[in-house]
Amino acid sequence: MSREWVSSSKKVIESVEAALQSAYSENEDIHQKLDGEEPIKIKSLLPDRDEYSYERSEALFWIDRNTYYEEMEFCLLKHHEEAIEFIKQNELKPVFKDLVSSVKRKRIIPFLGAGMSSPSNYPLWGAALKEIVGRIDGLDTAAMEARLANFEYFEVAQELWNAENAQVKSYIRNKFADGNLGDDGPVGAINLLPELCEGCIVTTNFDPLVERVVGPGHITGYMHGRQEGNKFSTKLIQGERCLLKLHGDAEDHETYVFTAEQYDAAYGAPLDFTKPLPKALRQIYISSSLLFLGCSMTQDKTLELFSRVTEDSDFDVPDHFALMSLPSEGETKNQKDARLNELKIRPIWYPESDHSFVEKYLRLALDMASERLKDF
Repeated sequence: MSREWVSSSKKVIESVEAALQSAYSENEDIHQKLDGEEPIKIKSLLPDRDEYSYERSEALFWIDRNTYYEEMEFCLLKHHEEAIEFIKQNELKPVFKDLVSSVKRKRIIPFLGAGMSSPSNYPLWGAALKEIVGRIDGLDTAAMEARLANFEYFEVAQELWNAENAQVKSYIRNKFADGNLGDDGPVGAINLLPELCEGCIVTTNFDPLVERVVGPGHITGYMHGRQEGNKFSTKLIQGERCLLKLHGDAEDHETYVFTAEQYDAAYGAPLDFTKPLPKALRQIYISSSLLFLGCSMTQDKTLELFSRVTEDSDFDVPDHFALMSLPSEGETKNQKDARLNELKIRPIWYPESDHSFVEKYLRLALDMASERLKDF
């Protein structure tokens, strides 16, 4: 190949090299493992020129790309070893690979519970209600806490609202405000949302974490609790970035779906699919694969709604997924498996209370969906 040909093909070569450089840059996390403390040095033949310096990963990528990818695959397998071993030991590989396929086809809609916000200093629902109980005088605190231990959240919330709704509103607005974030900003698996999906996100949380992680101006449609919605349905159908905050937004108490009465008003009693919230949830449930993250998956209005849709048999419901901690009390794993599978929700279990596995599973799924890691 002559030097003249190289010169005449400069634009084509530069375009190919730019694409390859972009592919190389996507693997910076692996390069840290491949690169040593000192780069490779090559002495120049020119007397006044310094030595040439190349990182090992860079040299391997440009000289022997097949070997580079073999090394990268090995590093990724080691990096994901803990998650992979648990998946294999618990025979979860088929359902995990189906999740990966849905991520790859951009069919996933994340459904976020309070567990996704708690690493960023926002309380779980039980803890939040307990704090409100402590702020209102004249309540039977022991009785309230016993009911919270029995997961009677909606009923307790209703009593607190009836007793002093101004205090409840104040607590929600202040506790779930953007200012409660630490200096590090959003923490944990929630930061993977932009990689996980490009369209709709659903959350039960009042806080602004999704807006922070996705970035200002990127959410083009939204619905907050009982609010009619702002271009939400249109953007949902178009597959654009939109946000459904099921319980409302902390900044606007008119949107709250927090108490038993507010739930009935939002969903209907019995369920009313002409109301905006149930109508939107049904559309999401029948059109895409939900991925439940940080959710306890105990019986509530949302699961009741999904049950109604599956029982009606009017729709071909796709598979949904849930990353779940192995249960320590209450329902057994088999019981929870059976109940969720009736709703077309397929659990992907992780070790009891080790919620770090949510991020580990998501990173593994993203690496497989992008084909950085072919299989395990």
